[in-house]
Amino acid sequence: MKSRLKCLVLALTTWTAATLPVAAHATWSVVAVDAQTGEVGAAGATCGADVAVIARVVPGKGAVVAQGLTSDQARDHASTMIRGGSPADAVIEAITSPNVDDSFFIVRQLRQYGVAVLRDGKPSVDSFTGYLTANSRGAGTATGVTVQGNMLASEDVLNNSLAAYVNTPKACGLAIALLNALEAGSRHGGDSRCSAEQSALSAFLIVAKPNDPPAALTIRLIAPNQKAGGANPVLQLRDPLRKRLAEKSMLQDGCLP
Repeated sequence: MKSRLKCLVLALTTWTAATLPVAAHATWSVVAVDAQTGEVGAAGATCGADVAVIARVVPGKGAVVAQGLTSDQARDHASTMIRGGSPADAVIEAITSPNVDDSFFIVRQLRQYGVAVLRDGKPSVDSFTGYLTANSRGAGTATGVTVQGNMLASEDVLNNSLAAYVNTPKACGLAIALLNALEAGSRHGGDSRCSAEQSALSAFLIVAKPNDPPAALTIRLIAPNQKAGGANPVLQLRDPLRKRLAEKSMLQDGCLP
């Protein structure tokens, strides 16, 4: 009986992933908030095009990523809840429920989310990894940050991304911490569908200050989509970030060599 059920789940999962007109993003990402500065942001990469679609950043409030089998509806619902002041765990509970995502239950297990929120000046983070997302998969958290990924080269991608974020000096700022985390994941292979050297085909980094207009965030960097065997888009974020931080007088000495 168990073997029959397992075969049924596998068959339904394969059929669902092959037939649904929803973008699939096997990804590693970082979502974070800084209680001291009020900055919020997200960064991510995938061995596919246009990965920035997974993210929504709400100035002064928080950010969400919706990856795996991406649900635009859940992503946007999460953004609305973040704007309204909901804590991270409440956001995750809502967007993983059939009340928000009315897809077949197997489809919901193909999704992955990360949420980071500033509420009354205090950070909260939470994540969800569906048990049918592709291995290696998982998530890790620390104060004000959550990293998550699926179809990764190994668990080292997440472990090193989180360590790089945490070990970035606070004085360097949220954007550099996000970049360091994304680059650390890239160095450990990133998305398993890409070569270890390239690690991804698209990447982004977004940071908002508390009073940023939604359409004019302080930092919104999207690397050009690449083809297999081309440049590593994660590494293409460093120079534009350095330039942007310098323009904003936000670049501290020794923070972005």
